[in-house]
Amino acid sequence: AENLDFGQKIDAPENQSDNEIVEKYCFENDEANCESFGGLYQWHEAMQYTTSPAAQGICPDGWHLPTDLEWLQLEIFLDPTIQPETYYWRGYNCGQQLQLGGSSGFEALLSGYWDKNEFDFISQHTETIFWTSTINPYNVVNTWFRKYALDIPQSYRNGCDHNHAMSVRCIKNN
Repeated sequence: AENLDFGQKIDAPENQSDNEIVEKYCFENDEANCESFGGLYQWHEAMQYTTSPAAQGICPDGWHLPTDLEWLQLEIFLDPTIQPETYYWRGYNCGQQLQLGGSSGFEALLSGYWDKNEFDFISQHTETIFWTSTINPYNVVNTWFRKYALDIPQSYRNGCDHNHAMSVRCIKNN
């Protein structure tokens, strides 16, 4: 029930790499932000350099990175108005329920993210973005993600370049 904070901190903009050490960014390169909000991971690092949906990746034993479908199941459970194949802001209030203080108990922190295109940390305290383990079939250099934002009650679904760094929530294996 918290954002993953595992690995060795490196400073952005250095890319996380396949070097047998789990690497993470901390917002503004400040370790205190990892302690409060969890680490930020580029997709390949989070997945530990596999592309298999539901891979363990950097999650603890017995856990895995959720797939796009697993995120969808959670969202529809909370907000049945969400249509499965829709993009962008969708549903009625799923995002509000998943945020800190929401009714779901998920307690999503507005941890922000690392924007590789801007070479900057963006949106701490205003939004959070979580990786899925599912590659977007319409653009294979993108992976599905979920975003939740302050003052926006809906859930946001889209694909994103693997080089951005975002939060990870793990899901327990069945």
